[in-house]
Amino acid sequence: MKQFLKWFLVGSLVVLAAGVLFLNRKSDSSQSVSESTAEESISHPEVDLMSESHETGNMSADNGSADSGDVVESAVSRLADTSGISQELPLGLRSIMDSGFTYRERLEQVNALDWDSLQPEAIEAIANWLLDTNESIEKPMEELAIRNDLLDGLIAQSQWADVSGRLLVSGVRDNNQHPLWREYALQYYSVFLQNYYGDTNVDPVLFDGLKATLLSSLSEETNGMAGTALLNIDRLQKDTPTFVEGLEWEAPATVLALNQDANMASRIPALQILPVLEPGISAKSLQSVIESPNEHTLVKLAAVNFARRACMAGHEEFLAVIMAARQQPSRVLSEASLFNH
Repeated sequence: MKQFLKWFLVGSLVVLAAGVLFLNRKSDSSQSVSESTAEESISHPEVDLMSESHETGNMSADNGSADSGDVVESAVSRLADTSGISQELPLGLRSIMDSGFTYRERLEQVNALDWDSLQPEAIEAIANWLLDTNESIEKPMEELAIRNDLLDGLIAQSQWADVSGRLLVSGVRDNNQHPLWREYALQYYSVFLQNYYGDTNVDPVLFDGLKATLLSSLSEETNGMAGTALLNIDRLQKDTPTFVEGLEWEAPATVLALNQDANMASRIPALQILPVLEPGISAKSLQSVIESPNEHTLVKLAAVNFARRACMAGHEEFLAVIMAARQQPSRVLSEASLFNH
């Protein structure tokens, strides 16, 4: 029992560490904006929702394919010139988009926004503004925090589900978007799908677009996108399992888990959620992870956790991974290998 408790505590540490790696950039940005104000103005160049840089193009997945241009037409009308902030918009919405107001003033307006009173023109303006989140924006931590909260509010409005879903697809697929904004958008996939998957009022083509971008994010190994996609898949398997049925994510996740050049925040979730009944990762490859001097301790802990799950599923060959961990100088790692098999 004592050995089991040791493993349980260390295993919890691995899970917690992965969560911290997943959220560290978002939490850092929240702390940054809470201590600063937005005093400088930024420009909002004209953005055409139907332009090549903002349309999601043809996307396919195992369960279907989608031309997301159709989604755009059904979700957000084509906008006219938006080089300035329309004076016809509600005052609160105008102040959110105007960086001449302080960060705190703008955030208060986001929280006070009366979504039920907003007309389609206002929703179109919000969609256009959120799609204009590229790397050239000034004070990005403040701007991204405001836009994140605005997107969060939009997703909660079921009458505009097509709009928010289209924004999530575009926000992830468009490499011209700010890198952190792409990751923020991807984090919302599981939330959106839990709320709307199967809703007959939402264009079904949109779900194909979400599925395709979720899969394509697994190839982004050098940033946090692949890990964020895997954490979405993990949540969806529990909360919206029908969405991930037939989704071929295990093969790219296996490659990711063993790639030393990949981002650690993506490798750890891969090792945590990959199935062990028929493991695609060999015991020998995991033993190499444990014995490598170049691997981070947190990755090694995740490897030990995978080996333990595999052993409990009847794959005795993974005991070699456990034994290799016991020989490591790291006390945390050696204790993680102690469990009653």
